[in-house]
Amino acid sequence: GSGEPRVQRLWSLDMAGENRQEDHEYAPAVPGFAEEQLTMLDAFGRPIAKVGPVQAGYLCFQTRGKLVCIDTSSGQRLWQRYQLPRQAICSGDGQNVFLIQPREDSVTVLRVVDGAAISKFRLSDIAGFRGTVLQVSGRRVLMAERSSEFAKNSDVLSISRIVSVSLRTENVEWSAAVDPAATVFAVGSDWLGIVEVSGKLRVVDHRSGQEISTFTVQRPEQIRAVHVASDASTHVVAFSDTAESTFLNGRSAGGGRNPAVTGLLVAIDAATAKLKWQRTVDQIRFLVDQPKNAPCIVLSYRRSRSTGTESMESVLHIINRETGDDILNRRGSGSASDFTFEPHADQNRLSIRMARKSIRLTFSPRQTP
Repeated sequence: GSGEPRVQRLWSLDMAGENRQEDHEYAPAVPGFAEEQLTMLDAFGRPIAKVGPVQAGYLCFQTRGKLVCIDTSSGQRLWQRYQLPRQAICSGDGQNVFLIQPREDSVTVLRVVDGAAISKFRLSDIAGFRGTVLQVSGRRVLMAERSSEFAKNSDVLSISRIVSVSLRTENVEWSAAVDPAATVFAVGSDWLGIVEVSGKLRVVDHRSGQEISTFTVQRPEQIRAVHVASDASTHVVAFSDTAESTFLNGRSAGGGRNPAVTGLLVAIDAATAKLKWQRTVDQIRFLVDQPKNAPCIVLSYRRSRSTGTESMESVLHIINRETGDDILNRRGSGSASDFTFEPHADQNRLSIRMARKSIRLTFSPRQTP
């Protein structure tokens, strides 16, 4: 409705074709790095449509057990590769496409021009161990050597070493030892966060392994999960010490994109990696998919009216993204769990629409509500 009035479609492509969904598959979450992923499968257990990598000159997608490469300007099919493994992770840069198979510990390097395989190697031969793939970004794979020392005391990964492997040069870019009691998580696509038991939080550039900033947070005694919501100015990190089953909520288990959090919210400046603010939270739902062009964080959840009662009420909670202060914390019997955002950054306002009411927030051009 507010987009370009005379949009010109350059090309379109049906990735699924005549494939019908016959089954689905959940990829387990990598705590602090990736949420649980749902993939729709066809009758042969192959992904119906799975996109990636996407670069300026080409994009790839998986369908019917093959990898298809498309020219982004024309939509023309450049090449396709058959007999693609089901669990393949596809990444790439301007020259190569990388097929990564974590279960088989192998990487196949393809030429972008024609899809021909030019090399194949094992990640364990380069890293020196067979570990967990934490993150794949372009030509880089971030791997972790897991520690069993703290495995029983936390739901997050217990890591003793992190290694960054270059898929283009097939060597280790950097490696660093990690205290197994610390919690490691991704901060956006370029940084890592390492929070120690003492509360010291280090932000590290995952391309170089260099420390960017260090500050202290009031971390929960036990961190069971880490969730991050990012925009161009701020990374908001939620550290939770609450299991999903202990959270009082009227709906079924939300998990995934709307997890339960009792613990700490931390805001990190996306330009400097410095601490903006931190605040403790109790029994909230942290919506991971926040609007990118709004100066606030909007949360909605249900909780008991008082301790020891079964009566529930809805809470609409709006937090200033720059300062961490409450803008609105409205409790009531009406349901506020279902809502939509309507950001209008050019008009310095944001509308939150619910079933029977709408709330409009106005803010200054400096993004301060």
